[in-house]
Amino acid sequence: SGTSLAMQVLAAAGLEVAQDGMRPLDLDNPRGYFELEPVKRIRRDARFLEGCRGQVVKIVAPLPMELPKHFAYRVLFVERDLAEILASQRRLLERSGSPEGIPSEGPTDEALEQAFRSALDRCRAWLARTPEIPALFVDHRALLESTAESVSRIARFLEQTGDGARTADSAAVVRAQAAMIRAVDPALYRSRCGS
Repeated sequence: SGTSLAMQVLAAAGLEVAQDGMRPLDLDNPRGYFELEPVKRIRRDARFLEGCRGQVVKIVAPLPMELPKHFAYRVLFVERDLAEILASQRRLLERSGSPEGIPSEGPTDEALEQAFRSALDRCRAWLARTPEIPALFVDHRALLESTAESVSRIARFLEQTGDGARTADSAAVVRAQAAMIRAVDPALYRSRCGS
């Protein structure tokens, strides 16, 4: 949850996004999901990544651990309050036709939160053990509330790891970061918990 926002920022930076449009725009994500259907099957078949060289691919935790080792990667890891993720997922289910959201026979919010937390912890630990994959952790709320600072961190990460505006033209750098900032719309931050 929050990954579509990160994809919008990266697209605004001028990076090419691998997406197939299989999941259409909707009220939950009016700017799009930026998804690639084969990612869901990455555990069984990761050959699609061959066609994604040089592109940004949205992969949710814990699937980065399934990435084949013969490619070079960089990870922008969006962290979001788990209560907000659950609220966002519940709203998605409600809008998709389940009037009660998550069915009553399904897992409780506490069980889902524990499952999400466990998956995130495993993914963080894997990244810590995999120094050849540079990773930047970005707080979802900070991206929305301290946008310029968060965008600056993302831009530095892209430049340091091989992308971004590595140019003597400082005006190009300023334009790219301005476009990244404009891609962030705090009005779309609807599943907000706490202050």
